[in-house]
Amino acid sequence: MKRLKMLILNCICLSMFLCNPAYANNIVLPSPDWGPAVEIGLERVLRAPNGLLYTRNDKKTFLSETHSLEMELAALRGDLKRFKTQVSLMQKYFVSPSGLLAWELSSTGKKATSNASIDDLRTCYALLLADELWPKENFKKPLITLAEKIRIYNTENDTLLDGASWKQSWFKPLAITKNTSELTLSYADLRAMKMLAKRDENWLPILVKTSGFVITGLFLEEKNAWGYSFEKKEFTYNEENLINTMLHLHFLSSIGIIPTSYGRKYAIELLSTGKITDKSGNENITVYALASLFFKDCGFDEAAEKAYSKLSDFIIDEGKYKGLLGYEQEDKTQTVWAFDNLIALIARELLYKVKISM
Repeated sequence: MKRLKMLILNCICLSMFLCNPAYANNIVLPSPDWGPAVEIGLERVLRAPNGLLYTRNDKKTFLSETHSLEMELAALRGDLKRFKTQVSLMQKYFVSPSGLLAWELSSTGKKATSNASIDDLRTCYALLLADELWPKENFKKPLITLAEKIRIYNTENDTLLDGASWKQSWFKPLAITKNTSELTLSYADLRAMKMLAKRDENWLPILVKTSGFVITGLFLEEKNAWGYSFEKKEFTYNEENLINTMLHLHFLSSIGIIPTSYGRKYAIELLSTGKITDKSGNENITVYALASLFFKDCGFDEAAEKAYSKLSDFIIDEGKYKGLLGYEQEDKTQTVWAFDNLIALIARELLYKVKISM
């Protein structure tokens, strides 16, 4: 009975912020010009011989984060051939003995012994989209396996946690150790969790309870919530990491939970100053890409267009990384992240080409 009351209260809290996503507006912005160049650049300078994308131009590691974004992009485009390739690479390189995805591979392909629940959930989201697009393909098997491992190892008391770690040797069985008592709010990919809850009733209480923390963290204070510590029973805050904040806002708005006050706050900042910056005055590619999607969900179409147009400021005009989105330092050093470029391509896809039905 106590658990039922908690679920009901969380549902009421969740419903207070529900509305239809602004994708229903069907606003079509002018086609961007950097998309093809970014895709060519990724293949030219960041695609490794094993088929994966390097983390960045000066870091020859591989991230499940990057790979999950590639899977999402292929699913959004309806590119079955590309998606099958990405699934094969996921199974070959990232699936660990735990069944979770190793969050990082070394340059030699050695797997990390921990995962990040956000990356595993994003992979589930891509598999869910693919299963709806191509029901005759066998995407249910990896989806069900990964979703079950997340539920077993990355949740506690029906709440998502950041991840798990594991140990295994040739003479000992696999040992799983939950290495965190925290939920980073942006790790809760509510798109994936909502779709999983429609298929598996075991995910419903996880969606409801986790959503309660994600929503409460946003509206409790004016500061940007980072996460919740279950050990300390308190929210933590970080004013510097706007990527975390925009991911948090994006996952909420993408399923129709529209924090209008935050949309207005960042829209005013962008339209009045021409920028969205952290406390140190830094701008970021991923922040603008996610902000464009968040603003569109909120119905702030002018701000959505402006945020998207800001991505052009990051185009590298010359040198080895010409055409990619990146950062150039005063000493002319250039840094290009696969993550930034893939998030920007996903924003391009969602704003210009597809309408997502959740």
